[in-house]
Amino acid sequence: MKHSKLLLGATVALGLYSGIASADNNRGFFAGANINVVLADDVIATPPLKEDANLRMGAAELMAGYKYNNWVGVDLRYGGGLTKKTLRISESAETEYKVDSFNALYYRLESTNEKARFYALLGYGAFDATIQNVNNDGVLISETTFSESGASAGLGAGWFMPNNININVECRAMVVTEDITIAAVTLGFDYRF
Repeated sequence: MKHSKLLLGATVALGLYSGIASADNNRGFFAGANINVVLADDVIATPPLKEDANLRMGAAELMAGYKYNNWVGVDLRYGGGLTKKTLRISESAETEYKVDSFNALYYRLESTNEKARFYALLGYGAFDATIQNVNNDGVLISETTFSESGASAGLGAGWFMPNNININVECRAMVVTEDITIAAVTLGFDYRF
């Protein structure tokens, strides 16, 4: 979580530096795509042999939304895993984790100036993963699915590029429940119609 806290701090600092402006010529629909590093240590079912082992997986998502005015919009996300992570749980077995899918619906609160936008995401998300235990020969021992849904929130910053394109970075909690937090660090782009 150290990396996500660092990115969160940098994003907040950038947003404060960007300033607040009342003019935004890119109201209306937007669509884009993101690459995510999913931080899912809370999903680990059986502790791995190495104490410092963590659960980081690559994922991609599509997004679409509508900005109602200078400050408020909605944002819909849907994505899935690109990589899986294997953690050794004993001398004779490993556990493989794979993100199956995730989605979220957000209120998007934005502040912009001539060069950048700072935004907050507040909404609801769902996350699904597959957990497989395999032996040293690669034979499947057991398979379970992991599904959680709950509150989701994040902070992001976007820089304006030519032709209504924005480059964005985000730090967000994809799903937060009483028992777990699944987070993501995101780099992506969107196009403003």
